[in-house]
Amino acid sequence: MVLTVDQIRAATRGATVTEEDGAFAFHRFAPAQELHFDEHDRLRAKSTAGVRLEFLTDSETVGFSFTDAWLSCNRGFFYADLLIDGNLLAHAGTDLGHLQEGCPNVRRLPDILHEEKLFPGRKRVTLYLPAVACARLRKLELSDGASFEPVRPARRIVSFGDSITEGMDAYFPSFHYINRTAGAFDAEVFNFAIAGGGFDPGILTGEMPAADLVTVAYGTNDYRHASPDDFSFRLSEFFRRIARFYPETPVFVMVPFYRIPMDETGKAFQIGTLDEVREAIRREASRYGNVTVLPSKFYVPPIPAFFGDGRLHPNEIGNVGISDHLKEEIRTRLGWAEKGARG
Repeated sequence: MVLTVDQIRAATRGATVTEEDGAFAFHRFAPAQELHFDEHDRLRAKSTAGVRLEFLTDSETVGFSFTDAWLSCNRGFFYADLLIDGNLLAHAGTDLGHLQEGCPNVRRLPDILHEEKLFPGRKRVTLYLPAVACARLRKLELSDGASFEPVRPARRIVSFGDSITEGMDAYFPSFHYINRTAGAFDAEVFNFAIAGGGFDPGILTGEMPAADLVTVAYGTNDYRHASPDDFSFRLSEFFRRIARFYPETPVFVMVPFYRIPMDETGKAFQIGTLDEVREAIRREASRYGNVTVLPSKFYVPPIPAFFGDGRLHPNEIGNVGISDHLKEEIRTRLGWAEKGARG
């Protein structure tokens, strides 16, 4: 049984779905947001970071295929994760290695075709789409006559951030910190992160999705590239727009994680050291009563083994650390219970 476009749409979380040339394209940004981006960021915005399909079924098999895959950054990996009742069953894809810095979107990726046999009975199927690559889903297929019931998430998280939030250097999309956090609380996530991004008020435009929690994780790219005047304007305007769109929603702000070697040397750019950037974010965010600035500098230990590139982008271990801290803040401050937790 090949799922129809209506079934695909019903099961999709974190994106809208269109059917194009016999395959399904996923759009995590709304048209008004996409119009705001320049050509470079518009390409990166096409990645399927945070997007997942989730449904209940008694199917004995599940098969999927992706086509027309290409890179949205200079990382050459492209993987989808299949979970059954929250347990990772398959990690399907390919890795062509890193491209030369500054040359994204120049290398096509092979199609992914995968099929798994499932245990009997009713189960929850979750398919996490690739994060830092772009592709269309050609087909999602179950056993003939199988039941199909989309899962309705209990909550929604809206996340803003840069390459770390998008998922760079964590090959398993189910381990990306925001996916792992959202999954723990049965929440859908709209991931509005783009590699290279900084505080960008223009991303808050049009009709933004409602949210039970907003997370913000910018600063490391601003630190490297922004001028003082530009940073000051973007920072204040970003939080002003957050207050306009999410006046009563809890907002958790994570200041930049420890960065090797910049934190060790205390190197300063136009807007100061990384600690000075963290403090500027704290000051601005703390002006709003619904915003909480988390002590996130050491959410990833300053150890190269926790980073995919040894210095900046957390790998799976680093992402687990971030999500564990973030889940604790959510449990403590918001009182959310994780799936399966006993009251």
